[in-house]
Amino acid sequence: MAAISTPEARQIVIKPFDASVLTEIVKAIQKSDLGITPQTDGKIVRLTMPPLSGSQPSAAQFSGFSGPLLPSSPCLPRVPAVVCARPL
Repeated sequence: MAAISTPEARQIVIKPFDASVLTEIVKAIQKSDLGITPQTDGKIVRLTMPPLSGSQPSAAQFSGFSGPLLPSSPCLPRVPAVVCARPL
């Protein structure tokens, strides 16, 4: 287990409770093919997210969602139909 925090908008900090798993965390992130290089100082792992490019969706694109809503969705009330994973 580890504590995960976001001290800056584009940074994730992972601080494991047991420092012996730090190398395993770094290896798993490198192996995950996320395109992010973890930086470590021996106690914590820092992940710096790259800025969004034009091809990546932004939050602004999803804020004006105008698709069908399911008023009695089994997931959450008034969720976009594409979010619900359970068949209706």
